[in-house]
Amino acid sequence: MTCKSAVPAKTAIGALALLLLWSGSAGPGGVRSAAAQQETQADTISISTARFWRGDGRTLIEGVVGLPIPAAANTNPLVELTVRDQSGQVLSREEWTDTISERMTTLARNRGGAELTRPIQFAVSAGRYQLTLKVRNGTLIDSAVTTVEGFAAAPLVSDVLVSNRIRLLAEGQEATLAETRKGRYAIERSTHVTILPTEPTLKFFMELYGTGRSVGDTAQVEYAVQRQSGGAPLFRTQSVVPLGAGGAINAANLPLQGLPPGDYVLVTTVQAAGRREQRTTPVAMGTFEAAPVVAAAPAAGAGEADVHDRYFAVDKRSNEAIGQLLEALLVAPPSGTVDRNARQLTPDAQRRYLARYFSRLPDPRPATPGHELIEEFIQRVEFVSREYAERQIGRSAFSTDRGRIYLRYGPPDAKQLMPNLTGNRAVEIWKYTRDRSFKFAFLDETGFSNFKMVYTTDPTEVSVPDWQERVRDIEAIRMIQLF
Repeated sequence: MTCKSAVPAKTAIGALALLLLWSGSAGPGGVRSAAAQQETQADTISISTARFWRGDGRTLIEGVVGLPIPAAANTNPLVELTVRDQSGQVLSREEWTDTISERMTTLARNRGGAELTRPIQFAVSAGRYQLTLKVRNGTLIDSAVTTVEGFAAAPLVSDVLVSNRIRLLAEGQEATLAETRKGRYAIERSTHVTILPTEPTLKFFMELYGTGRSVGDTAQVEYAVQRQSGGAPLFRTQSVVPLGAGGAINAANLPLQGLPPGDYVLVTTVQAAGRREQRTTPVAMGTFEAAPVVAAAPAAGAGEADVHDRYFAVDKRSNEAIGQLLEALLVAPPSGTVDRNARQLTPDAQRRYLARYFSRLPDPRPATPGHELIEEFIQRVEFVSREYAERQIGRSAFSTDRGRIYLRYGPPDAKQLMPNLTGNRAVEIWKYTRDRSFKFAFLDETGFSNFKMVYTTDPTEVSVPDWQERVRDIEAIRMIQLF
């Protein structure tokens, strides 16, 4: 369910059981670049909502509001929200002011627009409610109207939340301002979910509410993706979800490789105990050049915009350096995998891709201004590029064995070079002892510093079976074994 509006308030309204909760503290919420939204109407107010059954006739509606950020100058828009029941009676009217900082307007100016996002929650009884939003920004007034409807009775399934990112929270860990927490899941929320060819996986979350019969019941769930304009599904898959006494949580990924750019609808059909319900959720597939940036507010930590501006902006690194970072990331990613299609991105999209990837890695020292993991990776890339390129044979530094191992593990704790072996060859031995117990031996058989790994104790790597015959030198073999 997607519409245009915004909802932040704290109100309780008697028997109608309408409770609006401002989710988050005062100040900036999440910031999403509009340069990558394609036709997502970044210059208009927008909201995405989803319904969850809470029993006793109550429906919890959770959503996220997007307000456009003007690129011209700092503004503090006045926002007014009015809630009416289906007869038109005003149940609540709230006003507040959002602060748009210089950093946000700079982001909008540099990237073709941006929007300020905030999560919302409100609980309703059965029935339909109208939300009217007005935003006054200087002499300009923008408005939007949407409706929300509470479930009349216990449904089989909630609405479906879709996202570019869903993570499992550790004990004591909290969701960020850009996320909605559902149990132990933190779900990155956006008013317009756009999947990229470089990360063609759609994450989803839903609640199943059981059949009221037995613990052994199951639900048949079908997922189909079709064009927003209609037609046959381009993607379809099914799953069986066991239902406990209180229902079940269903969170997983849908692989959408090869889906052409455009606007789509995820149609989720649930069948259980002779009942059938269907939910529809809009989603878009972007292009390689359209790399969206979703960032938490500056106070929330290292969001994508912060990471981009600090490490990958044009004034920080050249296009050549950005290309090297991406090449190194494909060879030795610090976490997960990286789609090789990312090499096809434009330099600007590569910068946003790197920011998106690294902003999702935990900062080992969040209290410090920098992100130590990113800085360590950049230092490794710069060192490998400088020291291990084999230019005489046209081999990139990141394609060499020494470059690859250095990217993965950093500088060795001990190193031994044995030059001037027979035939002008050399052996270089690395040993890691602090965080792991690995040894690597690299052999230069050409005499031109073209080293190949021939021996290792790393279980994820493979030694050359005849490495001793290739090394040939007795003292070098002994050093490799004893070092």
